[in-house]
Amino acid sequence: MTLIIEDTQERGPNGLQAISVAQRRTERRSNARPAMIFEAEESGEEVNLVPFYWRNDYLGIEQYSVFTEDRKTLPNAKLKQKHIAFARIWDAKLRA
Repeated sequence: MTLIIEDTQERGPNGLQAISVAQRRTERRSNARPAMIFEAEESGEEVNLVPFYWRNDYLGIEQYSVFTEDRKTLPNAKLKQKHIAFARIWDAKLRA
């Protein structure tokens, strides 16, 4: 599968730059398995990617762990921890 990393040119729920990361089968570019959107959080010289969205077209799942409603940021802490755990596993697999 092809790894695609894109600057969405949009802001995430906390007003930070949003980065999309997805793996797509080359013959079916419209289907992502999986895809995540992260906010780029700067900490000194480092940039941490903090997930707030996860999608798997193959499984038919789309989840937001942080979203904005009526100008309020509303996190789902339990789901956010799942997204962070998935991102760590995915990162390790991609590095391998």
